[in-house]
Amino acid sequence: MKETNQGDIAIIGMASRFPNASGNRQFWDIIRDGLDCVGDCPEMRKQDIEQYLNAIGYDADGRLYRQAAYLEEIDKFDYEFFKIPPREAALMDPHQRIFLETAYQAIEDAGYCGRMGGTKTGIYVGFPTEFSAKVYQNIIFETTPHLAGDSFTGNLPAVLPARLAYLLNLRGPSMLIDTSCSSSLVAIHLACQSLRQGECEYALAGGINIFVVPVINPAVEGIGIVASDGKTKSFDDQCDGVGQGEGVGVLLLKPLEKALNDRDLIYAVIKGSAVNQDGKSIGITAPNAAAQEDAIVEAWHNAAVPPETITYVEAHGTATKLGDPTELKGIRKAFQRYTGKRQFCAIGSVKSNIGHTIGAAGVAGVIKSALAMQARKLPPNVHFQMPNRKISFEDSPVYVSNQLKDWKQEGPLRSGVSSFGISGTNCHVVMEEAPCYSERQPSNYASHLFTLSAPTKERLGIMISSYADFLKEYPELELRDICFTANTGRTRYRHRLAIVASSVLDLAAKLARIARSWDECEGRGAEWRLGEAIEKLEATAVMASLSEPACIEAACSAFMAGEPLDWTEAYPDARKISLPGYPFKRSRCWIEVPLRASAICMPASRTPVSATGESFYAAEWEERPLAFRAAAGAALSLAIFTDGAMTGSSIVEALRSEGQTVYEIMPGQAYERNGEYEYTVGSDAASMLELMKELQHKEITDVVVLSTLPGMKRPGTLHEVRGELQEGVYGLFHIVQALDHYFANRRVRLLIAVSGASEVVAGDEVRPTSNATIGFAKAVHWEYPNIRCRTVDIGRRTSLNALLEEIRGGHGADFGCAYRDGKRYVELIRPLRVQPRSDRTAGIKEGGTYIITGGTGRLGLRLAAHIAKDFPVRAVLLSRSGLPDRAEWGRLLQESADESLKNKIRAVVQIEENGSTVRVIPCDVSDETIARAMLDSLYAEYGRVDGIVHCAVSDENIRIAEMTDEHLSASFASKIEAAWIVADSSRQWEMDFFVLFSSVMTLVSGQANAIYTAGNSYLDALPYAVRRAGMVTINWPEWKNIGLDESKTVEEERSIFLKLDASEGLRLFDAAIASGQPRLIAGSMNYASEAFELIDYLPFQVSEDILAQLPKRAVRSKSAPDTADAPAHSAPPKVRLTGRSSGQYSVTEQLLAEAWSTVLGYEEVNIGDNFFEIGGSSISAVRIAIELMAHDIVLEAPEILRYQTVEKIAGFIGGAVHAAVAGRA
Repeated sequence: MKETNQGDIAIIGMASRFPNASGNRQFWDIIRDGLDCVGDCPEMRKQDIEQYLNAIGYDADGRLYRQAAYLEEIDKFDYEFFKIPPREAALMDPHQRIFLETAYQAIEDAGYCGRMGGTKTGIYVGFPTEFSAKVYQNIIFETTPHLAGDSFTGNLPAVLPARLAYLLNLRGPSMLIDTSCSSSLVAIHLACQSLRQGECEYALAGGINIFVVPVINPAVEGIGIVASDGKTKSFDDQCDGVGQGEGVGVLLLKPLEKALNDRDLIYAVIKGSAVNQDGKSIGITAPNAAAQEDAIVEAWHNAAVPPETITYVEAHGTATKLGDPTELKGIRKAFQRYTGKRQFCAIGSVKSNIGHTIGAAGVAGVIKSALAMQARKLPPNVHFQMPNRKISFEDSPVYVSNQLKDWKQEGPLRSGVSSFGISGTNCHVVMEEAPCYSERQPSNYASHLFTLSAPTKERLGIMISSYADFLKEYPELELRDICFTANTGRTRYRHRLAIVASSVLDLAAKLARIARSWDECEGRGAEWRLGEAIEKLEATAVMASLSEPACIEAACSAFMAGEPLDWTEAYPDARKISLPGYPFKRSRCWIEVPLRASAICMPASRTPVSATGESFYAAEWEERPLAFRAAAGAALSLAIFTDGAMTGSSIVEALRSEGQTVYEIMPGQAYERNGEYEYTVGSDAASMLELMKELQHKEITDVVVLSTLPGMKRPGTLHEVRGELQEGVYGLFHIVQALDHYFANRRVRLLIAVSGASEVVAGDEVRPTSNATIGFAKAVHWEYPNIRCRTVDIGRRTSLNALLEEIRGGHGADFGCAYRDGKRYVELIRPLRVQPRSDRTAGIKEGGTYIITGGTGRLGLRLAAHIAKDFPVRAVLLSRSGLPDRAEWGRLLQESADESLKNKIRAVVQIEENGSTVRVIPCDVSDETIARAMLDSLYAEYGRVDGIVHCAVSDENIRIAEMTDEHLSASFASKIEAAWIVADSSRQWEMDFFVLFSSVMTLVSGQANAIYTAGNSYLDALPYAVRRAGMVTINWPEWKNIGLDESKTVEEERSIFLKLDASEGLRLFDAAIASGQPRLIAGSMNYASEAFELIDYLPFQVSEDILAQLPKRAVRSKSAPDTADAPAHSAPPKVRLTGRSSGQYSVTEQLLAEAWSTVLGYEEVNIGDNFFEIGGSSISAVRIAIELMAHDIVLEAPEILRYQTVEKIAGFIGGAVHAAVAGRA
């Protein structure tokens, strides 16, 4: 085989945490000295497990903990360093926490901290989910279910690599690999492939294993895999199974050529690797020697090295009766393909030291091999007394390395590392010792600058001591390499140290002297810098001149002031070396199990399944009386927008007769003040602003909107639909914008009255525009915490007194309710059992004609292909843009750079190749003239249309404060008007189905979703208004890899519904068109969603059977703070404020800090802490806003996201209050 350097991958950073070893040096000590780390479960771990098991009623009799090689303090984590809120950190799987710290250490070890952000760095993590995934989350679910929603992200296996990418802004592939025991070696293999193919510049690869609940399971322990005494006796005749161990290892990889050019530290080189599968063997979990042999040979071929030059193999070595002989047979036969030499290659297994670390097993072997190459020593295999009699070592190319000895070899040291999964996935990696750098000239610098920094004084002091000890132990290191690595390879923080030293021992002595006197350095507030204290100690606390003394003062000042400096030019021949890393300040981050958790019972099933196996929900109405009634004599000051009819004037008169202050606003052409308590206002935004400018001087407590009530006549034309939208959605929009302008810092209750928004009782006359108004109001609910927004749907025979009760009871009522025949109803979401309709056959017909609006979108094309999958049909795809002329398709497929366009063309061609015909017609279905003409012509041409799907997309993501009438009209044209036009144009057609695509967003809405929610809410109600057989609106969650809006995605941990596989969505589509239901909510609720943390605040209700599935919550309702009858809330946790030298803080700052503490979990808050940097999110901003309302502080979540620190938010609140007071003066 020809040796070559092409494709060689360098290990430039390496970090590990194994039993009794907190880093690589301690790990090598264990390996070198032949130590076995197997022992008892740590006592603190036992205590945590005992609390959990007792809480869930696990039988304590005979409870045993397995002997294993355990990590210490898996419950601890430096959440402050990674800017993760302590509450969130405590809910994170320890695998995530420990991997995060170790991966950071690998980057730091390579000297690349602060330099990886934005790079194409891939992350490949071995994590066998069958052993470890979701165990910690189960503890949370079973003992503290009210925290289950918050635990979703921290326990999702795929987030393990993704969180690192998120925190460090790494842009390469992020992959979780599960091939069971070979996972981490396969991860390294894939990382190397990605680097060779140019998918990434750097790659982090490794694996992790932790036994969160290491209680012995007799069903597993007794099947001959696990050693009876917990010790792994690889290749020994007394072997009876593998011991078990915990650990984590991470490598930072880079192409060798680039690593050499960049003067990186290189531990070892990965020459090549291979992966294969056992295929057919004597059993699915039994090893296959031939497959293992092939993997080894292929790896040698890929590495392009002569096999006889490999003189050490780090074997899988599971010490099972079948595993060791099978593995040695594969190694023997692989070598015998190339050489007849005997016993020239040593073998060993790190499992004999630390047990089988499963997800970390492969990377542990690679790290061991790299460290052995560095030391040029072959380490002993522990527990090897008598060779396994089933292995003929005397005739084998390999021998067991049973004692420490020098690793001697002509040419570079080379090794192989094997890892074989119980799933049958085999991997082998070929390694070579690091190449030697060329000789350098001695440095011409008389002295060198050395710098350190840390986020806190305390951490910096620990780092100084750590470096002092390290340099005393390794005085042979080059000073220029130490300074080059420290100055270029570490993240810079505000607490800084700069020292000029002439030698390694000189630097060590100065660091030791500073460390001894460190406690004498006392800070002086936020502006203090440690450089001042170092000058007092008479250390040379100035920045080195690099080569010119004249530059010392300027460079020192720049560094100590925090200015960025480019150090690379100062060290033209220095090299990266491994130096001490950041000393994490680990704190306990573990779920605290309540004493009475055993009383909590979690449901066994979390997925609603109907009688036909479909997943659907329905919005139904349940009678429920008003829960809160205002105390007699409660004073109100109301602004009432009347409807110009009897309802409004009657309400005004009734309230005034009670002694309430009522300002009556009647519809007119323009703003006009008609008296002390009477006004007229036009329908335009400017008129509404004039009104609110006047009303801001009144002590308004309530705004009641009756002007949104539609007229008696049902709309029969598009013009009349637009008129209803003007009265409803547009009118509400103008009122809210004006309130925001003049009442931004005042709490106001807003009641919006509509009529016929839903079919509450059978036979109701439904007005879809009213439902659009309610949809818009749901966004108001989220965007304006100071506005207590509610809606009431007035139906037939609704008494005046009922409406008055809703107005008076605005303190604590539901978000939405409806009145029919004197009864009050609220809408509930409940699981629905779907039965196919029996009146006639629904579904797709052979030769049928089907029209899809939005037909060339990804969803439209997917639907067209689905409709045409079983037999030929005629598919008509309507869209605004259409597709290019068919004559151009061939050329475009060959030449166009527009992949989206080419995919659309391919999709159409594929449908037609299956026998269907497809017509793609450019048609704006929101243009009534064009759409009606097109639909009429299609019906005339085909003689019938069998089904219509309206899935035209319109998505305006804009906050109400930034919205204009034009935004509304543009979106409503394609969503509302187009649906009305298509429905009205086809009203005489006999069709099997007419499907309207809506969204689950109409249930909850959200910030910047007012237009989207309003438009889809119209579609929700349209089938009830049209009353047409086969017409159904489907509320969809997000479709994976498609998306209803084709652009945005929703973070699943915050979504109330799980994302839907496209194949599942199409199955539910078929069920929906056969159901006979006018509206269906499709998919499965995400019961672990963070949104349910705010269940009392959500603008919809759920049925008891759904409520039983949700983890219990302890969340205050938005309606509670301003009522005397509201339940008392527990006092917020005391929090210590820091960041101001005087120690003086305002009441507002203290209340803000307490809210941050309650939501994020911090016991200490600095007034300068950035909300995002300490783990804040949009959901937590909403929670904080709700917390503050209990103290009469009105603050919108967007303002928290805008100002971001306690100090700035408090300043904003103070300024806003001052402005409001001045405005009212």
